[in-house]
Amino acid sequence: MHMRRIASALAATAIAAGGMVASTGTAEALTSCYASSCNHLNPYKTTCTGDAIHPYSAADSKGSVVYLYYSPSCRATWAETWNAPYNTYIEVQRDGGSLYSEDWATYGAHTWTGMINDAGYTSYATICPPSGGSCGYTSSY
Repeated sequence: MHMRRIASALAATAIAAGGMVASTGTAEALTSCYASSCNHLNPYKTTCTGDAIHPYSAADSKGSVVYLYYSPSCRATWAETWNAPYNTYIEVQRDGGSLYSEDWATYGAHTWTGMINDAGYTSYATICPPSGGSCGYTSSY
């Protein structure tokens, strides 16, 4: 009887240890996309927002702000804004202009673009007011 308890305890320990090993992995294994497979995906329908940073922001001439976001695990960037007037234009674009994603704000809403591949590239975010005025551009990251 004593041996069965020891065997059961060892089995439970092995299962628990196996579960811990199975739950760890590389950053790529934990993301739902990586680099070019992230192009135009909604960042909030992936795990890319989990480690996202926003290294830069910029304002348009009316005071609306865009944030450039970057996910190191996904190697992707996107743009976001909050509380911008209706039809405010936001965009994330790769330096050189070869790839971009865009969206238009709904008043008072949190708005974001799709993501673009940033592995080996730099990109920036843009915000433009809906009825004239100057656009704002973040630095590249």
